[in-house]
Amino acid sequence: LDDMHSKGINLNANTYATAMATVKKANKGELVFKLFADMKKRNIKPNSKTCSLVINEYESCGMWKRLLVEAETMKKMGVNLKRQHYNAMLFACSQVYPIPVSEVLNLLDEMKGKQIAPSKISYANAIRALKNARRWSKVLEMFEEMQEKGLVPDDSIYFSAIKAYVRDKNFTKAVSLFEDMRIKGVSPSVKTYNLAILAHEKLGQWSSAVNLTKIMKENGSRHDVFSYAAAISACTHEDEFEEATNLLDMMKTK
Repeated sequence: LDDMHSKGINLNANTYATAMATVKKANKGELVFKLFADMKKRNIKPNSKTCSLVINEYESCGMWKRLLVEAETMKKMGVNLKRQHYNAMLFACSQVYPIPVSEVLNLLDEMKGKQIAPSKISYANAIRALKNARRWSKVLEMFEEMQEKGLVPDDSIYFSAIKAYVRDKNFTKAVSLFEDMRIKGVSPSVKTYNLAILAHEKLGQWSSAVNLTKIMKENGSRHDVFSYAAAISACTHEDEFEEATNLLDMMKTK
């Protein structure tokens, strides 16, 4: 690039995008950062392609804080970031500590202000960050908001919302939400089953808790230590001692 510049060839964002793609293909992704630094030094405004290459490289390296810093730099340089860039920033927010909750909320507001509709991935990343920050009321706000927009949550999003209700000791709502996800055809993971079993136990609904452990078995879901402990507790309360013994034997063989 220096040679091109010395010969009077105009360098622009497309030139840098090509150079970044080339070094990345040659497994020299660290040079992407140097090229971006050079762009800033020459005051060359990045385009969407260069932004994607830089952000993707920070993602690959797990350099989440730097990703957030450089994305802000891009915005200050007048770059119109796309949905995928905001999604990357939201995910990065879930990976740093302390979780920048205000930045998560600001990013979503910024997207909406620019007429960029948050996608299911946008909400999933935001909810993950809010869950990690233990901001349970905000988790539920985001959960309701995405459903109002017609977006169907996946298991990880349902898990976060159900956990929020469990943390709030609203076990009835937690059970209701678990049933809602099953009605909508979303397959619960083991950890989501565990939360539902816990909620049923807290409500004293031992037969429902036992039934869920049986459904897990029928669906091929593997019990973990929590599942076994919850299932055995529920079985003993329902006088299903044979089932409790079977579960205990299964637990010992794992």
